[in-house]
Amino acid sequence: MIEAEAVSLGTVSPNLTFSLALFIVAVSPNLTFRLALFIEAVSPNLTFSLALFIVAVSPNLTFSLALFIVAVSPNLTFSLALFIEAVSPNLTFSLALFIVAVSPNLTFSLALFIEAVSPNLTFSLALFIVAVSPNLTFSLALFIVAVSPNLTLSLALFIVAVSPNLTFSLALFIEAVSPNLTFSLALFNVAVSPNLTLSLALFIVAVSPNLTFSLALFIVAVSPNLTFSLDLFIVAE
Repeated sequence: MIEAEAVSLGTVSPNLTFSLALFIVAVSPNLTFRLALFIEAVSPNLTFSLALFIVAVSPNLTFSLALFIVAVSPNLTFSLALFIEAVSPNLTFSLALFIVAVSPNLTFSLALFIEAVSPNLTFSLALFIVAVSPNLTFSLALFIVAVSPNLTLSLALFIVAVSPNLTFSLALFIEAVSPNLTFSLALFNVAVSPNLTLSLALFIVAVSPNLTFSLALFIVAVSPNLTFSLDLFIVAE
């Protein structure tokens, strides 16, 4: 009876496509499948109807929805990204792939990808900074600060990397990494002073365990009058 009615529907309709669709709906025992075939048959947009067909017949709703998005989107990159997002069992990873797919800035999206998938947040954040910064030296310095287990050393390397004055930054580096604060401060004075004689004198004062003697050396070093400073040196000793 159903088959006969379907044949009659197919015979009397002036729209062959529509009547064929009704025929398919009528004879199929699987309602979901025949509805999908119907949609496929009557839709003027083949891509869209195929997508609806996939959604209707697939037992995996997430996967079929993803295929649907891929089929109907005019932007292939974006739809592929949504597809990856939908089908991946690892949400973080799929989100990262999504970001990479849709971003017009490959460097930035790659950085976000690294940030998303890395189990080490500090390291991934450092890689992110390196990737997105237009200033490679500065970003590398931030990277060193982020990943180093020795905060003092990494901070010192950071200072060296970002300072336009190499002498000054090297001095700060010496200051930061030296376990002997007095000695490192003395080296700092030597490095940053434009007056080498004065800075050397300050260095001598700083490192000598004999304050009187070092003060005498300081007087000798900084005095423009050698005879006078030598006399002061003898007095100081």
